[in-house]
Amino acid sequence: MALSNTVETSALIGTLNTQIEQALNPRIPQNSRVALIDFPNHANVGDSAIWLGERAMLKKFKLKDTYNCDWRTYSISHMAQRITDDTIILIQGGGNVGDIWPEAQEFREAIITGFPNNSIVQLPQSISFSDASNLQRAKEVFENHPKFTLFIRDKPSLAFAKENFKCSIALCPDMAFQLGSLPRPNSPSKKVVWLLRTDKESKGFTEQAREMGLEPCDWLSETANFEKVNRVITGLWKPGQDIWRRLDFCTGPIYDLTAQARLTRGLQILSAGETVVTDRLHVHILCVLMGIPHVILDNSYGKVKNYFDTWMTGSSLVHVADSLPKAQELIDALIG
Repeated sequence: MALSNTVETSALIGTLNTQIEQALNPRIPQNSRVALIDFPNHANVGDSAIWLGERAMLKKFKLKDTYNCDWRTYSISHMAQRITDDTIILIQGGGNVGDIWPEAQEFREAIITGFPNNSIVQLPQSISFSDASNLQRAKEVFENHPKFTLFIRDKPSLAFAKENFKCSIALCPDMAFQLGSLPRPNSPSKKVVWLLRTDKESKGFTEQAREMGLEPCDWLSETANFEKVNRVITGLWKPGQDIWRRLDFCTGPIYDLTAQARLTRGLQILSAGETVVTDRLHVHILCVLMGIPHVILDNSYGKVKNYFDTWMTGSSLVHVADSLPKAQELIDALIG
């Protein structure tokens, strides 16, 4: 990457981190007791990048993290024993406020309802509701908590939140930027990595890519050995959950190691390309952090383009396409 691009990217990352800190600090004062919950215990690398960015923020703010869990290992009685009323509950950021990923929303609502005396901060999210009854339920839960703050990471989601929820709402960049600039873990071995969604947020670009003779990939697969070890050490193996809860003082470090392994896998996939084409928001973000030129397409409900329009229009690393053929044209121009 040219020196001018390096300086530009470094400045952008620094600016976004300053904005994160300025947004969060009034709600999460330094030296506070916190509980960072909803660990993303799944293969999607982007959510692990968010988690590790949040952990970096905890260290920067000198916060005392007293409890961690994910939605499958959560126990209200156990959490109530581990936190006090002055503990600020921090809920993992991402793109799951809404009804596309119902388990995450149901867990969020359970936490907000179950801990009425604690300040609760929803770290930066995108929003997508398709069912009016789900939106109404979320509205009631959010508005009935006296100390709930909803951070939003793009302007369209912010407008939606302000129109539909009467609670504390603020704009904040995605927490993965707290990772700062990242080195490529390996040298490129191909011209382009086509990393395209294969889940329910896909617009069908993977199938189109195959029809065009391209070789798309995604980052949702893990080795069988990793999955087996993960089930035991993170409490997903139900016979071991009582032991896991008694040893919860080490849950945070285990989660961090798990997230780091997933992030490393993702960085290696992206670093294999001189350039990248993607419809995943955190492929876009990690490419910026590593200085990799890339083309973004949108996901099913617009969060990739919304995030770009809110924060990233000043980056010369990023190019926007509205179709796969257009993305290929842009890539051909980039690599010559």
